[in-house]
Amino acid sequence: MADDFSEWASDAPLRTPDGFSEVVTAAGVAVSAIERNEMLSYASKTFVGVHEPLQRRILDGYQSAKRLQLLGMVGYVVVALVALGIVLALPLEMAADLRATVWAAIAALAFIVFIPVWVLLCNHVLVPDWNTYATWYRRRDRKGLGFADLYEALGMTYPLARG
Repeated sequence: MADDFSEWASDAPLRTPDGFSEVVTAAGVAVSAIERNEMLSYASKTFVGVHEPLQRRILDGYQSAKRLQLLGMVGYVVVALVALGIVLALPLEMAADLRATVWAAIAALAFIVFIPVWVLLCNHVLVPDWNTYATWYRRRDRKGLGFADLYEALGMTYPLARG
């Protein structure tokens, strides 16, 4: 019976990649990188003088968010590899390659859940400063937001406030 599937699978026509999804993905990554670089450049050029503490907080927030997101991915890989070692060491009644396949499927499903949860946790709970600035940056022209609004969103005192 296992041979039936093998024969069917070997006769199935292979889908040739059209390249469209790869191009769209690359374009999305490029647009995201361009926007992030524009935001970093704007913060570096605009928030000077009395606004330097704000600039430091934004740039530190970006570095912290980036570092934390990367550490989360590295942590996931380490945990997944330890889990693979445990799964392969367990005295289960199945072949090692089948255990590795089951582990890979579970690890892939867990990764699909882990990525968005980790990114949301980083951006909104652990190091929210960069996300707060990015939100302000994207909305500033459309909603007429000024520096005072960004200071308020970050919980900082606006240095030019009178009163």
